[in-house]
Amino acid sequence: MFDCWAIIYVCATPALLMSIHQPTVDNYTNRTAAFQAWALDQAYQAAYARTVFINSLGKNRSLQILDVGCGSGRDADYFSNLGIVDRVVAIDPVDEFCKQTKLLIGDENVFCTDVLGYKSQKKFDGIYTMASLFHIKRNNLSLTLEKLYSLLSENGILLSTFLSGGANINTQGIDGRWVNKMPLDMQKDYLIKAGFAIEFKFQVSIYNGEWDAIIARRA
Repeated sequence: MFDCWAIIYVCATPALLMSIHQPTVDNYTNRTAAFQAWALDQAYQAAYARTVFINSLGKNRSLQILDVGCGSGRDADYFSNLGIVDRVVAIDPVDEFCKQTKLLIGDENVFCTDVLGYKSQKKFDGIYTMASLFHIKRNNLSLTLEKLYSLLSENGILLSTFLSGGANINTQGIDGRWVNKMPLDMQKDYLIKAGFAIEFKFQVSIYNGEWDAIIARRA
């Protein structure tokens, strides 16, 4: 992720939520400290996805990057310390996560909102989502992807991640969080219908699961 890049990481307040399931927010609110420790423990696994994403963007221009679903700020903090990034902005629907991320990258760079509630006049060269879109209810997924598409500059890149395994699940889990798990072909169909062109797919092992990661480009 480099050469004077600006990175934007997305964080949201429950009052502004439009596409995030409230019990999902409640689940993370009730275990922010535990999740922060777990996320830091998974930093090595996340590094692979970050590297693939950054290599897909190229290194010869100044870039604006939106990072969606910042959690406790692990990736936002990484991006902000690369030395070649102008700015990191983060969003997440969990208020405590936003507070933690502000301590790492500054109050002015963190917004507590979901994708549909996020307002920006800027266009981004890259949008990075790690283990966040799978919490979007299926009936809100198309709108969310279309909003992400609209936030990308021409030929901009999106990294999407969904749990792999081929199952088709769209329901509230036993812990209260919403789980949107789709076969790979269905993931691609949603991206294509939102306007994206699929570049390639790879696997990420993180958070006790295997994830389909797709690099898609604004067509």
